Parts: sequence; C-alpha cells; structure tokens
Amino acid sequence: PYRYKMLRSSAFYAHTLKQLNSLPNIKIVRSEVSKLENTEGLCRIILQNGEVYESPLLFSSISGPSEKKEGHFYLLQHFRGWFVKTAKDVFEKDSATLMDFRISQKGDCRFVYVLPSSPNEALVEYTIFSDTLLTENAYEKELSDYMKTLSPSGFELIQKESGVIPMYSEPFPVSQIPGLIQIGTSGGMTKASTGYTFMKVQKHSEAIVRRLLEGKMPDEKTMSISPRYFWFDRVLLRVLAERIMPGRDIFHALFRKNPPERVFRFLDEESNPIEELKIMNSVPAFKFMLPGIKELLRDLR
Repeated sequence: PYRYKMLRSSAFYAHTLKQLNSLPNIKIVRSEVSKLENTEGLCRIILQNGEVYESPLLFSSISGPSEKKEGHFYLLQHFRGWFVKTAKDVFEKDSATLMDFRISQKGDCRFVYVLPSSPNEALVEYTIFSDTLLTENAYEKELSDYMKTLSPSGFELIQKESGVIPMYSEPFPVSQIPGLIQIGTSGGMTKASTGYTFMKVQKHSEAIVRRLLEGKMPDEKTMSISPRYFWFDRVLLRVLAERIMPGRDIFHALFRKNPPERVFRFLDEESNPIEELKIMNSVPAFKFMLPGIKELLRDLR
C-alpha cells in the first residue's frame, strides 16, 4: 500500500508560485528579515530594506541559532545526491533502494538510496547520520566509488543536490511572540530520528487551514508533537550518538524482523501500540533499555 514518491523542489515551487501569483490578495516580497515582534497585539515583520508588515497572525519557518544543551543529542542528516544516466540499463524502474548499507560505515550510520526514473536514469543519494559534515571532496569520492560498483560500464552526471537536516533530541523552542506560529522544521515538523519533514508539514498546514475555516485562531497546539513518538526518536538518537549499536544493525533488524508496512507505519507515526511493541522487540533489549529509561526519566523531570 506504500509508494515512494520523489518530488523535485523546482516543480513544487513552480506549482506553488503559479497558484500564489494568480491571487490578487497575495504579495511576494524577497528580503532579509531584521526582526519579528509583537506590538500592541499585532505581529510585525521588519525587513532589512526598512519595510514593515503587520498582522494579528504571523507564520514563520525561520530557525535561529540555538545553544546546545547538556544531555541532548544533536545529529545531522547530511547528504549528497547525483542524478545520473548510465551507459547500460542497470536499474529496476519501479523499485527504490531505500537503504544500501553495504558501504563502509566509518563509525557513523551511512547508507545510499537509489530512486530510478528509468532503467538507466536515477537519483543516487549518499546519506550520513553524524554530528559533523564531510568535505566536498569526501562526498564526491564516496558517490564516485559507489557508481563504479553500480555501473562499471560508466555513467553521465546530470545534476547534483545536497542538504542538511537537523536530528535533535531537544524540541525546537516554542515562539515567545504572541500570534507568531512556527512552521516547518522550526515548528518541530522534522522527525528527529529520520529527518522526514514533507508529510508532517502537509498535515500541519491542513490543520492550520481547518482551524481558520472554522473561524478559530491557530496556535502552537494546532498539531501537537506526539510525546510517544518523540520518545522513540530520542531513544534512537541516544543509541546512535553514544554508539551503543551501529545504525546499520538497527535498521537491518527492523526490516528483517518486521513486514515493511509495519516499519513504514511506525516511521510515519501511524502505528498502534501492539505494532510498536513488535518494533521494540526487533532490536536487542539490553542495547535500548537503559537509553529508554534515561529518556523516560528526562520526561519525568
């Protein structure tokens, strides 16, 4: 019942901007934001060019720098992708390779995923969960080595992409400005253990629109973060950050001992307690028990 979809950001932006530009009540301004504040019940955006905009309600996806707190874990999901065209047909067009862990782990959690669009075209993405980024040359070398194995007869590099997604055990801070609603990653819509963001953002947007159509003001609790799933996320982050068990072994156990549908429901935060017990039983209890207790004690404190 699950289908993996690759949505190019350029197509998404083009579609969205076309819709916005057709509406007379929408104005798009491109400028750096100097300050966000609430004055006399109105949110104010002060731009670097001196322009000021006011509204009772403001949505912001801006994430400011935050100091790392002791006892929390701050990993990054960083990746470099190549869109390639191979000399010969090497891909199964309708099969995605979600996690190829056969590459060297080098003390981290590293894998490659491959999303084919034809028998000889695909996105090949080298992904790492760690607390430090690689150099530009290091990403390129890993991808080059992988492609030599995947397509010995050669390939053409069409396009590159890269990104960094925060995987933090500390919740993103709630806005202290009345009327300002944080959205996107800064609104806590990035799943801490996987970096999944897109679908959570869509659900959050739908919840906001639903409240507005009902004549209600959205607030920070319009779509609350599940404490249960956030506990699962934090336990995994602790296990990875403290190198209690290699990430490759964790995901191997999850997919070996569970049907993929159960794993996907769990990662999408749509599983039930019985399924979650089966997920927990998939990994060695002695590896996860102490980290789980430590995170529960943090919640109690």
